[in-house]
Amino acid sequence: MIHTFEIILILLVTVVVLEAAARRLALPSPFLLLPAGILLGFVPRFPTITLDPNLVLLVFLPPLVYAGSALGSWTEFRRNIRPISLLSIGCVLFTTAFVALAAHSLIPGFGWAEAFVLGAIISPPDEVAAISIARRLGIPKGISAVLEGEGLVNDATALTVYRVAAAAVVTHSFSWINAGGTFSMMVAGEIAWGVMVGWVMLRVRRMLHNTSLEVTLSLLTPFIAFLPVERLGGTGVLATVSAGLYVGYMSSQLVAATTRLELVPVWQIIEFVLDGILFLVAGLQLHRILAPLSRTNHVLLCAYGIGIGLLVIVLRIAWVFMIAQMQTMFGLKLRRGEPNPRWQRLFIVSWSGMRGAISLAAALSIPLLTSAGAAFPQRDMVIFLTFCVIVSTLLLQGLSLPWLIRLLGIDREGRQERAASGHQEIEARRQAAEAALALLAARRKDGSYPEALLDRIEDQYRYRSAQFRAHLDGDHDGAVQHGTHRYNVQAELIETERSVMLQLRHSGVIDDDILRRIEKDLDLQEMRLRQGITEYNLYADQQEEPLK
Repeated sequence: MIHTFEIILILLVTVVVLEAAARRLALPSPFLLLPAGILLGFVPRFPTITLDPNLVLLVFLPPLVYAGSALGSWTEFRRNIRPISLLSIGCVLFTTAFVALAAHSLIPGFGWAEAFVLGAIISPPDEVAAISIARRLGIPKGISAVLEGEGLVNDATALTVYRVAAAAVVTHSFSWINAGGTFSMMVAGEIAWGVMVGWVMLRVRRMLHNTSLEVTLSLLTPFIAFLPVERLGGTGVLATVSAGLYVGYMSSQLVAATTRLELVPVWQIIEFVLDGILFLVAGLQLHRILAPLSRTNHVLLCAYGIGIGLLVIVLRIAWVFMIAQMQTMFGLKLRRGEPNPRWQRLFIVSWSGMRGAISLAAALSIPLLTSAGAAFPQRDMVIFLTFCVIVSTLLLQGLSLPWLIRLLGIDREGRQERAASGHQEIEARRQAAEAALALLAARRKDGSYPEALLDRIEDQYRYRSAQFRAHLDGDHDGAVQHGTHRYNVQAELIETERSVMLQLRHSGVIDDDILRRIEKDLDLQEMRLRQGITEYNLYADQQEEPLK
């Protein structure tokens, strides 16, 4: 018999293998994890793994949402607040309404309330898939910021509608006025609570001056933001997003450098593990989902599943282009001071609406019984249709998305944008180096430090400033070649120092504690060296013709 611990190990190994395969295929990992989970679910004697919806909504969702927001950009979120709001609120409500209309009209036995439950569950694209796409496929920052922002916020809209609709089924009562008032109060309350949690946690962490304690408090932050709101009847998503955005924006001012260096890898590992397990286990649920529907006409089931999946895709495309057309008609801009996006960009945004495991978790959390003790109507069908939408959007849209990005030239836009961003980074580094040189000159005048020390430090900064200026003035070949030689020499020196330290440890001259302290310093030097300007291929991209 396979025990729980061994099952977890099997899942982790599978996630690592599929992530490595996804990287070689240049695909976001969810596109492989979900089909792999489906196949594993039908392997004879493979252990049955049940996706507990409470576990997903209370354990997986808070850290995933928080990591996405804390590692994201508040500046880009704020700049794109209009398109993000139109997608995360407008498109979710639009999709929910039309899916409910279709389910009520075409599927026998679907009342309005349970039809809205289905619409709310499958209306929001999954933030995990959206962020994976944005970070893996190299799309332009504007598209990436919109997809990430939408993925972080739309669950709040959808879960609110879902809870109202589910409550209507259970209690057989509904009020549009009460529902609207509840939604508005939830939004305002969750944002205020999330910002307050972020503000308090950052200041508590600053007082501790201990990296281990700060990392622990950082891991607790999403749950402190999420759980109280969720227990009071809210979704907790907006509170967690608000806390993450605030912490991410203020961490440069309120978090020590050593803590930041350790926190980012910790959250990246958590995000990777939770993402992978969530999609893999979601695929394993198909066998369980099909069991209650074994007596239903399989042809009808397939027709309903394909129809709802295609409807969801079409509705998102229709919404994106309809809003863009309305913006043009009324002379409005999605982003102030910028032209409205080309149709190619709009299509990529509209085609990036993959659904994921959060929708499945919401479907599985539908109550079994109503207040009258009767079975929740169409519960099994809702779960089945949700799974069909997840599979159809991930496979159809997800697998075709990289090809479409290349076909429409979006990848070239992304490369040109990254080249421009590289120039901005070099200019920022140059200005920082010039400011440091000015400070050194001031210290030289007031005699604060020995001249020999100032000379050595000034040489380093003058070299860096000269390299940055060479890049910016167009001497790319010389700057890159010189920078590459410097990189190679420094890399060899670091490796030589590391070899000496290992020999000294092996011969017993130093112990492991001394080795680790020196090794950490060498690792930081190597990391800084690898993140220098020599790794940027900024100028080959600029040789391409500009997009018309």
